[in-house]
Amino acid sequence: HRFGDGLFAKDSLTIVVGTDSGLLLEYIQGHGVPEGSRFLFIELDDLLPSIEGEVDTASLDDNILLTGEQPLAELLQEIRFADYANLNAVRLFESIGAVDDFIGGYRALVSKVNQQLDAILWTHNVQLSNPTFVRRQLQNLVEEHVPAQVLRDSFAGKTAVLLGGGPSLDDMLPWIRKHQNDLVIIAVSRICRRLRQADLTPHVVVSIDPTELSFDISKELLDLDPRAILAHANHVAFPLLAQWRGRSVYLDGRYPWLCKTEEPNVTSAGPTVTNTAFALALAMGFTRIIFAGIDMCHSRAGYSHAKGS
Repeated sequence: HRFGDGLFAKDSLTIVVGTDSGLLLEYIQGHGVPEGSRFLFIELDDLLPSIEGEVDTASLDDNILLTGEQPLAELLQEIRFADYANLNAVRLFESIGAVDDFIGGYRALVSKVNQQLDAILWTHNVQLSNPTFVRRQLQNLVEEHVPAQVLRDSFAGKTAVLLGGGPSLDDMLPWIRKHQNDLVIIAVSRICRRLRQADLTPHVVVSIDPTELSFDISKELLDLDPRAILAHANHVAFPLLAQWRGRSVYLDGRYPWLCKTEEPNVTSAGPTVTNTAFALALAMGFTRIIFAGIDMCHSRAGYSHAKGS
């Protein structure tokens, strides 16, 4: 009654937190795994030995996997996760015991698994499933020479100011101009026109979007001092990257597939360019990061972005 027929959809990957002392696992085993489907049960580490003692795991269907609290990405590598993600057929269920959480621990496990699954699905959908991103990534190969890894942990003891396009940027620009010799200025690409108006040159400009629109709103980057560094996602708009005459570093891997010859690199964090810029600043090792123009709401006058951005 609790799960109904929804538990037995064909061609789906069902991740279940908890096993109801093994009863839910045995219920699915008795019913039979639907065609093309798989079940991944994640149990609390403290309970796993007891569950394995009650359930004959050796006789389980090959498409039913029981495991403890391991990182979800490692578990999904072996079960054709990409195939299910492409079909939008990845589901997360909680056992009755997990919902009740009488012994404690399940709520934290559900939250952790849910967050990991969201991140994995987001990365998959952006980098693998969208032809636009893959096409851009292949176009950009000829322009990608230096990984952002070269910047890692190079700025200990230094202060960065991270500039987004929110309306509070206008209020902060005079202060940034006054202290620019004491700061490393990291800006998102869409505000380059505003920075030129304010006679400010960023040290690092970050851009990630693959669309032609991204070029239109960021093309003032091309007029900046070429000593600035363009830090870009591997799927950034090709016209922007190809026409930039200064130095650049790329995030993530160069290829849209796993490549054993590639060294580890700084990864881009979605979903926005501001998230990516912040992740890069963390990787660069700054002791202090100041936010400017990174707003979670409109200004009092009703504006969503700084003037001219």
